[in-house]
Amino acid sequence: CLDWSERRSHLGGALGAALLDALLARGWISKDLDSRALRITAKGERQFPAFFGFAGDQPAAQRDAHAAA
Repeated sequence: CLDWSERRSHLGGALGAALLDALLARGWISKDLDSRALRITAKGERQFPAFFGFAGDQPAAQRDAHAAA
């Protein structure tokens, strides 16, 4: 859905809340205490690629090609 303040798509609702809770519990992300920002932790940098099947710094076209293979 569209975030009203950022004007960007995001994962919200119950699914977004559950994913946020799970990632925080695993220590893959942390909350910035002074804003709404989230940060990927060192542990998250190691775990995201294995769990989601791509590295966060991979261009979308490269991820799509990898997923189609």
